[in-house]
Amino acid sequence: MPVGKGFSAICALKRKTTKGWGSGAIALGANNGIRILSESVTPTIEVLPDDSLGVGAVRQKGDTISQQVAGSFPTYLKYDGLEQLLLLCIGHARTAPVKKGATPPAYLNEFTWKDSIDGYYATFAVDKQVAIHEIDSVKVGSFTIAGDAGGRVMLTIELIGRKFSNSSAVNASLSSVTEPTPRKYVLFSEGKFRMNAQSAAALANADNFYPAAFEITFSRNMDGILTSSGYFDEPTETDFTGVTGSFTLPKYESTTHENNFIAGNVMKADIRFKAGSINAGNYYYQFCLYIPQLQITEAAREVGNAGRIAAPLSWEATKADTAPAGMTGAGLNYGVQAQSRASHRLPAIEIMNVTGDNPGAGG
Repeated sequence: MPVGKGFSAICALKRKTTKGWGSGAIALGANNGIRILSESVTPTIEVLPDDSLGVGAVRQKGDTISQQVAGSFPTYLKYDGLEQLLLLCIGHARTAPVKKGATPPAYLNEFTWKDSIDGYYATFAVDKQVAIHEIDSVKVGSFTIAGDAGGRVMLTIELIGRKFSNSSAVNASLSSVTEPTPRKYVLFSEGKFRMNAQSAAALANADNFYPAAFEITFSRNMDGILTSSGYFDEPTETDFTGVTGSFTLPKYESTTHENNFIAGNVMKADIRFKAGSINAGNYYYQFCLYIPQLQITEAAREVGNAGRIAAPLSWEATKADTAPAGMTGAGLNYGVQAQSRASHRLPAIEIMNVTGDNPGAGG
């Protein structure tokens, strides 16, 4: 009997486009692989206890009434190959990447926030050698992008699922699963962080700031309803969706962000990661997050010890009344752009009806 080991774990996820939420798993294969760092997507079985009296101090056997699956997995953020995950949470994307340059060409994928992601779900599985753990239908409830100076940027995905199986007939083997290539990780040192007033001119180098760490969480705030099948129906949004984040500046040397917090000023921001050139046309690997409107919700400047006073700030993105300068494509909501060599990541999906402040030549 094999012994399950993490270093051999194969993880895969694929969006379901031909089967409904409760209609079973789909086969996983080429370009569906994800290199995880850990994984905790597990089922919860609810048992209804028998509270009948007259049987002594120990309850009788209860009845199993429902199953629900939830958990998360972290992975390194990459410039390419994670487009399906982003789509499953953000919702809007182009029907095809935009081709830029040649030999080899660069391709730009764009995503903007959709109010509801009903119908956006996938099959998820992990080969743990002893058995393949499969969830027939999962939705991305939230995802977090975070990084610290000197390291790689991380992506953590929170999943909500329907039905767990360790004996799937559809995915009895994951031997055909491959990971999208090329694989180029995003480094914290490749990032540029910018912020200014929402009504001000387009973001420029004068608006740069230099955090030692950052974190951004895109959350759907969704839940499903238990049905007579014993499983939960497709989770849907039950509250406001949104994006929250934080930047940790390593030293307190300016009151700029503090003053914006106190005054309740409305800001805009972006984060742009840029790596090596893709082609002779000077198109680069890029991964960009744009926030057309945000408000700083906390800017504590606490003395913790004899050393430097840190300058963290937390914020919440809100819907803009007007698209800010330099973000006409971003429109009123937040979004993500990814530029790489890959052109085959996304199936035919909804058209995004904005043009985008695209990362282009040079960038």
